[in-house]
Formats: sequence, structure tokens, C-alpha cells
Amino acid sequence: MFCSRCGKQINDSSKFCEFCGAPISETGNVTPVNDTAKQRSGILELVVGSFLIIIILLNIFDGALDDGPEKVLYIICMLIASIVGITTRKIADNKGAITAGGIYLIGAIYQIVCGFEPISFFIALICSAVFFYCAFRRKKE
Repeated sequence: MFCSRCGKQINDSSKFCEFCGAPISETGNVTPVNDTAKQRSGILELVVGSFLIIIILLNIFDGALDDGPEKVLYIICMLIASIVGITTRKIADNKGAITAGGIYLIGAIYQIVCGFEPISFFIALICSAVFFYCAFRRKKE
């Protein structure tokens, strides 16, 4: 039997597709799922990730790369988290959002350890919370 959502072959006795997580009805077709909440969380991830990329670019042009290797590492960490969050927002599972949230959280902790400005810590912490929220909201559906 094949999943009608992702097209991958699945076990005939499966209740859910092991690849995309879509529920399988008794007839073997994917049960329709309301995707509006997933789309909304995808938009939220896009907005937050894009916002942070803009902040990072402004910091780079403002000379943040001259502040030493610790600041460069933080900027790279936040940039990677933003790219992961934006590019994985349409994937059916929540691994991308959890990964992005984890990287943002690492960035926030790194801010505490290195003693940078509090605004960077709170931005990283808020972004982490948003991505974890999106991941767990998507998981509940």
C-alpha cells in the first residue's frame, strides 16, 4: 500500500504513514487532515526566521564581525538556526522546528556564557520559544 500524501510505500497494517505521519483510513487512503494550523505555524516560522536574518545582516553591516570570534560564532549560530527554520517549515514532521529552536536556545545560552548584550540573549530566547511552540503545536495535531 502507498501513502496518498507522500507516495511512499507503507505496511498494509499501518494506521499512520511512517514517513509523513498522515493517518491512514480503513480503506488504505490517507484521512484528510486540516492543515490550516500547520500553515499558520509555517508562516510564523518564516516571519521569525526572516526577521532574525535581517537583524543578523544589520549587525554584520554595523561591524559586529569586528567584535571577536565569540560574536562571529554567535552570528553564525543564529544564521544557521534561521535558515533551518525557514527551509524546514513546510515539512510534515516537526524535526526542523525543534532543530531550529534548539540552535536558538544554544545561542541564548552562549550569550550568557560569553556575557554579551542582554538584547541578543532575549532575541535568541524568544526565537527558540517560538520554534518550540510551532513544533509542539504541529505535533498535537
